Amino acid sequence: MTVEIDASQTYQINPYLLGSNLQWVDRGDGILLSDGVTPDSDVIDKAKKMGVSVLRYPGGSLADLYHWKDGMGEIQNRGTNKRFHGDGDDKILLGTAEFLNISKKLGATPIITVNLITGTPEEAADWVRMTNIERVRYQDEILPKVVYWEIGNEPYLIDDNQKQLAISPKDFASRADTFISAMKAVDPTIKVGIPLRSDKLVGVPATPLPGYNKTVLEGVTERIDFVSVHNAYYPYIHAEVPEYSQIYLASMAAAGLVEKNFQQTRQEVNQYRSEDNIKIALTEYNAMFTLNGGESDGFIASWMGAMYLSDLLMNLSRMPDLLMANHWSLIGNWYFGAIGLQGEKRPAFYVLEAFNQIMRGKFLQTVTSSPGFNSPNVGFAPAQQNVSFLNSVSTLDDNVLRILILNKHPMEKANVKINIQGYTGINTVKADSLTVDSIFHYDTAESKVRSKTIDTRHLNNQVELSLPPHTLNIITIE
Repeated sequence: MTVEIDASQTYQINPYLLGSNLQWVDRGDGILLSDGVTPDSDVIDKAKKMGVSVLRYPGGSLADLYHWKDGMGEIQNRGTNKRFHGDGDDKILLGTAEFLNISKKLGATPIITVNLITGTPEEAADWVRMTNIERVRYQDEILPKVVYWEIGNEPYLIDDNQKQLAISPKDFASRADTFISAMKAVDPTIKVGIPLRSDKLVGVPATPLPGYNKTVLEGVTERIDFVSVHNAYYPYIHAEVPEYSQIYLASMAAAGLVEKNFQQTRQEVNQYRSEDNIKIALTEYNAMFTLNGGESDGFIASWMGAMYLSDLLMNLSRMPDLLMANHWSLIGNWYFGAIGLQGEKRPAFYVLEAFNQIMRGKFLQTVTSSPGFNSPNVGFAPAQQNVSFLNSVSTLDDNVLRILILNKHPMEKANVKINIQGYTGINTVKADSLTVDSIFHYDTAESKVRSKTIDTRHLNNQVELSLPPHTLNIITIE
C-alpha cells in the first residue's frame, strides 16, 4: 500500500472546511451555562481545538419556526419560540447577540438560516439590517456582520410531525425571490444561498417532491450566490437493521457516494442557472444510522461514525467548488454533538481536532493506493465495488509536512510506504494513531478515543509504517 505525495502540486486549504452548527434551543444546545447567560468556557476551548471556522444558526429544522426578534434585548423580556421536535415552547436565551458573540470568540464566520416557512421577507430583511447596518452588540462590544444567509432549511422534505410546514417547490421559489430581494435591498454585499435536493441520491429516491431542483433553480429569478445541500447523512438505515459488520462496510464506502451526489448537484446548477461561480455549501453533515430508538441510533457517536467523518472530510478537502462544510453539530443535540452535554469529547471531536492540526499552509497532491473491498447495500447506501481501504490527505507549511491516513480495515493492519516528491531532507518523523477498543460502542469506556505513537522508518524520501486497523493516523515530518 502506498501514499504518493507531490510537494510541487499544491492547492488551497478551504478555510471553511471545519464548520459546525449551533441551535438556539436548550441554552444553545447547552453552550450557555445553567444561568442561561454565560458561555461555557470549557466548550469554547474545545471548539477552538476543533478549529470551528463557520457557525450556522438557528436551526436546522428549528429555523422554520424561529422568529429572531423574540431573542433580542434583556433576557427577562425575551419571548419564546416553538420547538420543532417535541411539545412546548422554549425561551430564547441564545439569541442573535449570543450567537454572534460565540462566533467571535471562536473566530468563526457566522451563517444564518432565515425562516422562509412561517416568517416574512420583512422579518428577514430586518435581521440583515440589525446585524449589518445597525449592528448587534454584546456587552457594549460591536459584533461581526453576517455575510452568508441561507433561505430556508430543508423545504424539499415533509416532516411527519410538522406536515403543516410543507411547501411546494413552486411556492418556495416564489417566496425565496421575495426574501432575497428584500434582504439584498438592505445590504447588497451579502451572499445568499438556497437549499437543493436532487430527486435521487445515487439512485435512491431522496425527496417526496420530484423535480424540486429544476423547479427551484428555474423559478428563483434573483441572483443566488451558493446552494446548500444536506446529502451526506449516511448510511441512514430506514428498514431492518443488518449485521453490524455490514453497517461498518457501508459506512466506510459512503463518502464516495457524497462525491457523486455533489457532481449531480453541480450538473443541475450548471444546467438551470446562468450565474458564474455558484458554490456548494454542505451546511449539515454527519454519520446517521437509525432513528427508531434502538441501540444503533447511537452509532452516530461511535468510532465508526467518526471514521466516516474522517473519510468524508478528506474527500471534501479536494472539492474546489465547496464553499463550506458544517458538521451537525457542535454540542449536545442527542448523539450528534461532537461535544457531549457534560463536556465530554465524543469520537467526532478527535477527528475534527486532527484535521485542525494539519490545516496549515497548503494541501499537496496525494494519491493513495491500496486493496479494496466490496460494500453491501445498507439503507440509503447502495452497494459499491472495490472501495479503497485507505484514504489520505497531506499539507505542507514552513517545511513541515503533515499527513492524515485513514485505515478503514476493521481487522488488519496496513503496511504503508509514503513516497514524497519535491521534499528533501527528512530529519524526524512522528506518527500517532487514533482508535478505540470497540468501533460500535458509544458513551462507554470502550468508545473512548486513545492515541498511541507508532514506529516509523525512513530513508531518503520514503517513510514506512504499519497502521493498526480502524485507525486515523497523524504523521508529522520535518
